[in-house]
Amino acid sequence: MSTVNIVINCNNEHIAATYALFMSIVENKHKESIYQIWIKIDDNAVSKDIFNRIQSDKVHIEYFTDYKMIDKSVKRVICLQWNTIVQSDLSDLYEFDMKGMTQAKALNIPNAISYIPQSVEKYDDAVSLIDFTTATEEQTVAELPIYFNFAYDQMVQNSDVYDSELLKNLNYVNESDIDRIKKKSIILRYSQEYSPELYFDHPYSE
Repeated sequence: MSTVNIVINCNNEHIAATYALFMSIVENKHKESIYQIWIKIDDNAVSKDIFNRIQSDKVHIEYFTDYKMIDKSVKRVICLQWNTIVQSDLSDLYEFDMKGMTQAKALNIPNAISYIPQSVEKYDDAVSLIDFTTATEEQTVAELPIYFNFAYDQMVQNSDVYDSELLKNLNYVNESDIDRIKKKSIILRYSQEYSPELYFDHPYSE
């Protein structure tokens, strides 16, 4: 089984949310999966102890400050922002067929909400799959299923105005019920306007 390489950006401003993300990655992995978690630290004040305690023979941790420091043998990585939560094993995302593209990202789900302007970025950056072997000056993007990056809280808060048919017709979805999509989702994305762990239904809210 290949090692799943995961990159997390960490800083003191979002340390609680980052730790919640980290725990969700570890607690929801398959027992046989091997994870190499690369933690990008921009602030030297960040404590490594809370992460180091979780290391095991199936979960390895490395710290870095520049992407050039990632081992050259790493062919691809999953990059996760602090405002996400993982609900299941990440092996399927890691093995996703990128069709020769340099990155894979999910569509920005608010595009399925009727009042969001067309100027909103097409893809969301909270979850990215990056292939270093196809890296070129021109960044090309393969479309991830939204189950890998579902904007759960935004959709719930705007449930009366999102276009259910548009949501259902998105690639890989064929579903219009938000709660069912949430249960199927591998990764949930929370709004960056608030700390995710403060949401009442956040799995690590306590």
